[in-house]
Amino acid sequence: LDVRPVAITPDGPLPRGLAEGATVDLWFVPPDAPWSAAGAVADSAGAGPEAAAADGAEPAARVEPAAAPLAPRQLVGGLTVAEVAEARPGFGVGGGGATVHVLVPVAELPVVLAALASDGSVQVVLVPGA
Repeated sequence: LDVRPVAITPDGPLPRGLAEGATVDLWFVPPDAPWSAAGAVADSAGAGPEAAAADGAEPAARVEPAAAPLAPRQLVGGLTVAEVAEARPGFGVGGGGATVHVLVPVAELPVVLAALASDGSVQVVLVPGA
């Protein structure tokens, strides 16, 4: 076999129409970019001390992102859904979301498994009409 089943538990609800045999794409959504005041710029930058508020307070600082957030990206396209297992809360089991088992080509396993082990999330996107 040149594919392996991989369990994906996406955040949020599953796409309507997702069922065994459906074609899906896997997308990686990175975690939010960190925000810091390292690049903060005073709203009145260059205006001098007279730009301070009337009550003597310092001018407000504008917080800028430390780096532009990374965009979501497609990991693998055109995968087949082997199984959709709906979550069933029970004794000692949390109310986690459904799990989608997709057949991933062996050559793509490192990319998919690395994404699953990261801080971001892996989302299942249904390919309509496929």
